[in-house]
Amino acid sequence: MGWRSWNLFEMQVSQDLIQKQIDGLTRVRHGKSLFDLGYKTIGIDDGWQDCRANGYHDETTGEPLINNKFPNMKAMNDYAHSKNVSMGWYGNNCGCHGSADVNRYEQDAAALVKFGFDGIKVDSCGPETNITAWRLALDAASSKYGSGKRIILENCRNYGFTQDLTEKSKCPFELFRSTEDNAPDFISIMHNLITNSQKPGSKGDKHGGQPVSHPSCWSYPDMLETIGSGKCRQDLKPGTCGVQSTERRAGGLDLNESKAHFGAWCVVSSPLTLGHDLSDDAQYDAAWPVVSNKEAIRVNQAWAGDTGRYVNSSTEILKDLTMYHGSGCDCPYPGTLPRWTVFAKRLALEDGDPSEVAVIAINNGNETLAANTISMSLGELFRSPHGGQLKASVGSAIFLEKNVWTKAKRRFTDNDKWNVPELAPRSSFFVTMTVAFIPLPESTSGVFAV
Repeated sequence: MGWRSWNLFEMQVSQDLIQKQIDGLTRVRHGKSLFDLGYKTIGIDDGWQDCRANGYHDETTGEPLINNKFPNMKAMNDYAHSKNVSMGWYGNNCGCHGSADVNRYEQDAAALVKFGFDGIKVDSCGPETNITAWRLALDAASSKYGSGKRIILENCRNYGFTQDLTEKSKCPFELFRSTEDNAPDFISIMHNLITNSQKPGSKGDKHGGQPVSHPSCWSYPDMLETIGSGKCRQDLKPGTCGVQSTERRAGGLDLNESKAHFGAWCVVSSPLTLGHDLSDDAQYDAAWPVVSNKEAIRVNQAWAGDTGRYVNSSTEILKDLTMYHGSGCDCPYPGTLPRWTVFAKRLALEDGDPSEVAVIAINNGNETLAANTISMSLGELFRSPHGGQLKASVGSAIFLEKNVWTKAKRRFTDNDKWNVPELAPRSSFFVTMTVAFIPLPESTSGVFAV
């Protein structure tokens, strides 16, 4: 959990801006700080490097070249550490790269440790795409120049290192991107959510991650684009991403869209990386009701052997949609979405069966969904890790539901179907549910089929 610079600032970053974000993360506003809630990392993305004709490394020493907007990286990181904030760097840069950047793993890792960074996001644009080489170089540099601690490594779109992952893989990285870049556009974000739900390499698609995501190897459908995190650029040049048209939607998520986005990222156990300006009171206050929800964060952080899963979606498909990749909605592409989707995550186990789950239903369309449009068996939501049924041999079950945003409660029995109330366009219904068993005579037992 933390913040990164790219979504809002792209290449326009500086040491002064980053230090303002450190202050924003730790300042107390609304009675507590984001740091108090668990957001403990600040990450610099692209834009720190001094771009030369052949890349951003010294052609003699191989050391990374820092531009004058960052006069003292070490002092910046020392300042963060004085506030107990961890710092993330960025490598294999997209902003510029060339022949001077080939095989600079050792020099980059040494610089990272000497500057005092705690982690690095490695992109796929330049020549340093060997994630195994990064891991070895980081471990060696930490041992030689630092304390020997493990450096957090994010694999950003180097898909060759994710295609063979399983839910038990020992990964050389701590998190990996499962999609192309998010855009500040609701339907594009929902498309990334669904893409993340597939296994990497399935159906011939290099993307995906959630089915193999697990602790120390988390899949990541990109950074958050919650309210205040940016809008689609209207100054793109013809030919951007091979498209002559410069027309883009306005972009930017409203409050309902942001709740759906944040809630979904919580249910699928994605790292929560903020993108709005933490030094801007208006942006901070707009995002606060969404990103400060303690129950949503609890769902995100819970681990009961389940990173979340796709449950169901409508048979009705929204067609002929224009979606975007990129922080400025740079790259348009055609796509489709189901009208609604449902995801769930097991939060707790009791005697090997789920005792608590989180569920989010999302209306992807522009029309209101009538109450009970989304309806399914409770067993489908309380899927057991050992098979397809939730066993209730001790008696009948009572399911207690609590809305994550409104705290409203509902109650179901094992004879009921779970249903979603009327759902506004581009909004969500996000709840947690617990199950309790009412003892019955010994001769009575029940099984809830999925």
